[in-house]
Amino acid sequence: MQQFTLKSHDNVEKICSHFHLFDYVHHQKESISKDQWNKLVTAGIYLPVIPKSHNGLESKADLTMMINRAAYHNLGLAMSLIVSTLLFADNVIEYGSQDLKNEVIHDLLNNNGQGGIAIIEPKAGSGLSLMQTVAEKVDGGFRIRGSKHWQCFSRHADWWLITAKNKDQPVAAGAFGFYIHKNQEGGFRTVETYASKGLHQIDFGANKLDVFIPEYRRLNLSGTGIPQIYQLVIPTWQQFASLGKGFLSRIYEESEKYVSSRASPDGHLKDIDFVRYRLGNIAACRTICEALFNYVLNSFSTYPKGKREIFPAQCIKVMASDAMLTGAMHYQTICGANGYRYAADNNIAAIAADDAQAFVMLSFPNDVLSLYLAKEFLHKTEVEKNKSFWTLINESGYTHAAAIHLEDLRNELNYCPSGNLELVLSGKILTRIFAITALKAYSPSNQVDQEKISSALLYCVNEIKMTLSERSISKQISKSIL
Repeated sequence: MQQFTLKSHDNVEKICSHFHLFDYVHHQKESISKDQWNKLVTAGIYLPVIPKSHNGLESKADLTMMINRAAYHNLGLAMSLIVSTLLFADNVIEYGSQDLKNEVIHDLLNNNGQGGIAIIEPKAGSGLSLMQTVAEKVDGGFRIRGSKHWQCFSRHADWWLITAKNKDQPVAAGAFGFYIHKNQEGGFRTVETYASKGLHQIDFGANKLDVFIPEYRRLNLSGTGIPQIYQLVIPTWQQFASLGKGFLSRIYEESEKYVSSRASPDGHLKDIDFVRYRLGNIAACRTICEALFNYVLNSFSTYPKGKREIFPAQCIKVMASDAMLTGAMHYQTICGANGYRYAADNNIAAIAADDAQAFVMLSFPNDVLSLYLAKEFLHKTEVEKNKSFWTLINESGYTHAAAIHLEDLRNELNYCPSGNLELVLSGKILTRIFAITALKAYSPSNQVDQEKISSALLYCVNEIKMTLSERSISKQISKSIL
């Protein structure tokens, strides 16, 4: 279990004291300036991932608390922290050579460096087999040429973690490699800046690259593609629980404040049953993310290189991002037309909904990840292919605790998932079942309102019922497309 001590609390408070400057109330569509980033680094945003041997805190619990607090104020701020601390710095520390670690850590801490990650390509998307960026072995290192897009800090990152296909390299090198580039050395240029719908604190764009990477800046992580990408992003997926908890805590507060003050013919909006139902859905989504957050703090520990848990992290990413978007849309609907404009004087609904929508698409779209996690779940039982989905749910350590809540659905769950369409929907079901397991682990806490837990459990079961209904009609609907 990750311990959160009094000292940890002091560290987090020092860092988080700057976050109010980025709050949605007054910081909606501006990117983080270099001066603002310098202040965040000086406050200590990198310290939770920096090893103690380099005067860091080396505390994932501190990092989890920090991201939760940032998400309460602004999802774009929270994602900025995740990209530089987890996607970049943590992977350099985990898989980099000692020389590379020393170089990068020194620059991040002493020069307020900003790290980005370049994986997705304009013509490849999430299909890594289509990747066209190539790393070729040359004297002293590697020459990488290609295109990337949708990476965070497209115009401003000081360092890049680049994924590329390995050209004419030994089989042991794997199909893909992961390389670190210092932007100051040139060759990584922005050719287009994207006008993104949300997360305006981050600049997105398209880049062309023709760079030389010294040998020591190649990460010690190689393989066929997807499993290795997983190892890079698993810590980020875990932190979607922190994003969800912080963001939905804020959304619930804002929603409750709005419905309590907005007049209606019978008093206030909060006196209307269907409004209360929407508010209850937001509360249920928040409770689910609180349970996932509790799971991250208590169940994830330090794993050997390349052995981080995949399935629970996938479930957390999909469930938490779906919950964020659902909560944000309920809030925006509650606010009515007033929630459909930016900079309203009594709500933050428009920008919150735009930001929340990004997370079901970024860091692997949820449909794609649902497919992968269903395959991952079934792969572990491949030797017993004849077992039904219901049987596997009862036998898996990740899901069996939830089975008692699904007895009424056992007939509908008594099928064997096959084909792209069924696997995506089955993966979505698994994320809700995993959420039930997390809620049951969260429930024994004396500080948890059991009525909140019951409502969140009902929400998850209903989501499973709706997805099963979707499964029953999905093939017919898909066949209507010529």
